[in-house]
Amino acid sequence: MGGSGSTPQSEKPAPPPPSPEFAKPWRETPWDNKGLLEKNLRELKLSDSNVKYIRILLAGQVGAGKSSFINSVNSVFQRRITTEAIADNAGAGGTSFTKTVSI
Repeated sequence: MGGSGSTPQSEKPAPPPPSPEFAKPWRETPWDNKGLLEKNLRELKLSDSNVKYIRILLAGQVGAGKSSFINSVNSVFQRRITTEAIADNAGAGGTSFTKTVSI
């Protein structure tokens, strides 16, 4: 069966090296000045004054931490621990909180 030069099933080829494009951040973020980041977000002005709310789609696998991320961001802005987005235990073998996805 396997002629010369074939690779046994148990040996997988090494993954390719990461692209050098990912070595540099796509945007410089002043993490050392969190107060400035928060101030800029709180004072954000939209170019269209008719827009009252910004809606953001956060997509990811079940158990990836989407609800936890939302709660973390909300907690920063509320200056207290919040749990408005229900985080489930799906990543640890539980069931997903999301039952259907409407697009």
